[in-house]
Amino acid sequence: MASYDAYTLGGPYSVRGFNVGELAACRRFLEAAVELRVPVLGRQLFAFYEHGTDLCAPPPPHFV
Repeated sequence: MASYDAYTLGGPYSVRGFNVGELAACRRFLEAAVELRVPVLGRQLFAFYEHGTDLCAPPPPHFV
């Protein structure tokens, strides 16, 4: 697949904590993000959770 035909997962505008395209490059994907910011003593306390999957790859084998 040509790179211009694929979405990339990972990076500052996708799933943080990964380099751009480090998670996947595909045509179909699912991405979810939740961020919470709370002011505490004049500062911002924040937490976030992000998840991304490429929906293209077969599921990993299950070990019994």
